[in-house]
Amino acid sequence: MSARPLNILIVASWYPDDQHPTNGSFVEEQAQMLIKAGHRVTVLHTFLMGTFLESLNQKDTCQKTKRSGVDVIRVGVTPTLPGFRGIAYQKLLRFSIKAFAKYKINAADFDLIHSHALFMGGFIAMHLGEKFGKPFFHTEHTSGLIFNPEQYSRQDIKIIKSVYQSAQNVFFVSRFALEKTLQQYCIESNQRYEVLSNVVDTSFFKSPLTQNCVKDEFLYIIICNLIPLKNVDLLLTACCELLKVYPNSKLTIAGEGSEKERLSEMVRQFGIQNSVLFLPRLSRAEVREQISKHHVLVSTSQLETFGLTVAEAQAMGKPVVVTDSGGVRDIVDAETGIITDHSIDELADGLIQIQQNVSKYDHEYIRQKTFSKFYSEKIYQRLISYYSSVNK
Repeated sequence: MSARPLNILIVASWYPDDQHPTNGSFVEEQAQMLIKAGHRVTVLHTFLMGTFLESLNQKDTCQKTKRSGVDVIRVGVTPTLPGFRGIAYQKLLRFSIKAFAKYKINAADFDLIHSHALFMGGFIAMHLGEKFGKPFFHTEHTSGLIFNPEQYSRQDIKIIKSVYQSAQNVFFVSRFALEKTLQQYCIESNQRYEVLSNVVDTSFFKSPLTQNCVKDEFLYIIICNLIPLKNVDLLLTACCELLKVYPNSKLTIAGEGSEKERLSEMVRQFGIQNSVLFLPRLSRAEVREQISKHHVLVSTSQLETFGLTVAEAQAMGKPVVVTDSGGVRDIVDAETGIITDHSIDELADGLIQIQQNVSKYDHEYIRQKTFSKFYSEKIYQRLISYYSSVNK
């Protein structure tokens, strides 16, 4: 173990703010975990402000704020030319270095760098590590590396491989994510590539267990960004089949996104307005509150490198129904929920089965099994052992 507190720079592709309190919440939870253990943490949140056309009316941004006791520097830049992403990457790197000078941060004071998600966190961390002679670790969360590889240019693929080769260790948040990412980019597996799960916030384990007693209504909830990847239209169609068997079923859809209007129209077309409730994007506290109120959490995503809300629901002792999105295989088994394929019939059958058998699920067992995998202290002990290997 490290004999002294470490000064850690986290470089994040996503990080929560007041408008988007759950974006990159897994990174914030790692930062809080390290602070509670006595380490000093600074977060550099780096991002591109959309494509060239999307950012025409925007300006580069650099600001320093305090969030939950953590210094957060947010650096966002606009692409200077359409189609030349590499130039935008270099611009973002320059602005990140200028931000250190602007806020009088001495990079030499950091013991190590830990980046989250390759674009742009991993790219920036690699170059900062090289410039300032600091070891860096990388955690990969980017589902797009697997489900949408065609979005990456040859130059991007070179960057992906360079980041992975340069990092002390590359952590993937599930076995599925590790295997699929390395396979996609023809990267040979070695001991530097490991699975290190996301942290599930302690508050979910401390929330009171609520019993699945069914009175008048059986309540399902899905919490996600309402985008095509999350496949919520599949859930609505499956719910039509569920309601034929269990007309007392209710579904809550919590989130915002490009699909919300279309999903609302589907609800109207199906005539299930009385069975479906839409909620806006939830804060962390609201996520806990809503999971507590519902019998089962559902996830219908096409692909997840992890599946944080699924793990959070299990930390609260809730059974789940999830489509096989990859990362959920590390979270859910036959004693804690149901994994289905992405067909309407299979998903509807999973919903029906869990409603029939909900009383058979042991809430305390589900919580304890989740605790053994994803509790912060377990993740911390592994993480600090890696950090200590370069700070002896």
